[in-house]
Amino acid sequence: MSEHALRSASAPEAKVFVLSPDGSRHTQLTRTLSIEYEVLMNDVGQLRLEVELSPTTEAVFLQSHPDEAIPIIVQAGAMETLWLTTNVVEWYEGATPTIQVVAVSPEKYLETLYAWPLPEAPAEAQVNKEGTYVGPVVTVVKQLLNRNFRRMTWRKDRLHYVAPEAPADQYSRMVIIQVKMNPMLDLIKDLIDTEALTIAASVYLPGRGQTPPSGHDPKRPAIMWNVEQRAKLPAGGVMLRGFVRTLQDFWSDIWSSLTLQDQSVDAVKYWGEPQLMIRKHQYASLRIETAKPTAWRYTVGGQSPQWINILSQMAIGTAINVASGGLGVMLNSSAVAQIGNNRIMSYHSWPDGARMRRMGPFGMMEAFAPTVGLTVDALTTIKRLQLKSRSTKAHEFQLLPTVGLQPGVDYRVGSMLSLELPGDRYVVAFVTSIRYTWTDEGAPQVEVQVADRPVRDPLDASLRQIKGVTSMINKVALLTQ
Repeated sequence: MSEHALRSASAPEAKVFVLSPDGSRHTQLTRTLSIEYEVLMNDVGQLRLEVELSPTTEAVFLQSHPDEAIPIIVQAGAMETLWLTTNVVEWYEGATPTIQVVAVSPEKYLETLYAWPLPEAPAEAQVNKEGTYVGPVVTVVKQLLNRNFRRMTWRKDRLHYVAPEAPADQYSRMVIIQVKMNPMLDLIKDLIDTEALTIAASVYLPGRGQTPPSGHDPKRPAIMWNVEQRAKLPAGGVMLRGFVRTLQDFWSDIWSSLTLQDQSVDAVKYWGEPQLMIRKHQYASLRIETAKPTAWRYTVGGQSPQWINILSQMAIGTAINVASGGLGVMLNSSAVAQIGNNRIMSYHSWPDGARMRRMGPFGMMEAFAPTVGLTVDALTTIKRLQLKSRSTKAHEFQLLPTVGLQPGVDYRVGSMLSLELPGDRYVVAFVTSIRYTWTDEGAPQVEVQVADRPVRDPLDASLRQIKGVTSMINKVALLTQ
């Protein structure tokens, strides 16, 4: 195989297609100045595209109505990505005016989709205060997506579909969750980030020989959402393994929350063998970045358990009645007694002394998430705050062109890899980011990040590390009501 072919496999040249708002037509951009995008695991990625101002690009990006959606598909070898335009900039400097486009990945849909307690009912008839879902994680995620996608579109204009449930879904551990207008992306991230699962979106376009989703009009585009395993499925029974793992993780979470010991995840032991091994001689450069912890104290709460609120109301009501009875005055104490709600045992706060000492006096201080006090939910939320705010090492590398490993075939976002490091070290983690860059002055480059969660620029990383813990996920919420 020639060097050009090998380079094309590891860092293929990209083709850019712009779709019409309804997806029925597409236009290939033949003159592109630069392409840069980053696909992130279970998070919103970004595309930056620069093109010359021409009759074609002017018609697509500038003459369309500002409200019109402009979907973009980038094909880089076997790796095809869909992007949703958010910003279009006309840039006039020098002799050649350009158009700069910023777009986001389909996960952005999940940031703008909320989990209604009763998705099938109108907003004015949400009689349930909370929606409850019970089952394996993958099944729960698919049910959440299915019910809430359906309420967002007219049947004839439906765009979003969810992959049918499969026997392999039962490998994920059992959960019991309660939702109430949670942002869908935060909710899903809480459920799958620690379960070796990845939310994935693929696009169906008419005329490409693809199989449309069941019941979908083959003349219309569609987006298919699925939850994929990052690692090889371990051996063992399906439902039995999920149930046993749920019990083990339940006690582990409680103990870890009480002791607040820093966790070092043994990826091989917990998730199985990696899919691919990258050796030192296979990458041209390696960059190891450490994201520092963002908190050493974890505070949760905001609401007292209902039984404590009832006791507080009874105590205040009794005191008011006794006081007023002595004066012969009858008072309605129910309204006054409400002042006792959410006063006692509504907040909990635990310090991680070991992390605090390691961080020193200049370390970041506290992370907070709303929850209900004196519940298992509070304990597991503290655990999530601790894990989300911990330090993380991310390993970014560029494969040599002679290796010929192709993104989208040999590895993709969510793949579990073993990476050999200098000094006889290695790390087993997940592909959390694939960054593609190309300009008309050089060859394409692909940079891969391997970590336990995506690590971004310092400010963005600090904000995102504790994002997604506020959806009050717990395993036995129904048993603590």
